[in-house]
Amino acid sequence: MPPIAELLALPAFLFVSAWGALKILVDLIDRLNSIRNFALGIGKEASLVPASQRKQLFISDWFALAIGLAIALFIFMAVFWLIPVLYEELKTANTTNGLIMVLGKETCWKLTHLETACYAYALLGMFALVAHLCFAFLDCRLVFKELRKAIENSEPRSLD
Repeated sequence: MPPIAELLALPAFLFVSAWGALKILVDLIDRLNSIRNFALGIGKEASLVPASQRKQLFISDWFALAIGLAIALFIFMAVFWLIPVLYEELKTANTTNGLIMVLGKETCWKLTHLETACYAYALLGMFALVAHLCFAFLDCRLVFKELRKAIENSEPRSLD
């Protein structure tokens, strides 16, 4: 029987790396929401900035972060989707390793424990990516609509 440290090394690494990646992604989503709220004029600082300048800040900051988040979610999804493939290569290279034997046992869905965990993380990333893209589109529509109204109301109009 292999030592417990050998059995837990890969699952612990996957858990910690997934936790770290998800923490970064959640912080990025929080930052995107802060930028959107600022562009909408929510908050003390936002009320001091003209709508046209808030629109420019939204375009320059929010879009770059939104695209970065989409790319990061795609990479997160792809990495966890590919781990079982790498695991299969490890399994063929070294069949005496206890960790490979334990992680290679099938679960109730005809997937191994490792495949189940990795595909679940990959599906989480895929769901977050789709949700992000949908809500990013809705955020853009809302912000541009509200900023257009604010800019139109703040510009002086001629009496002609």
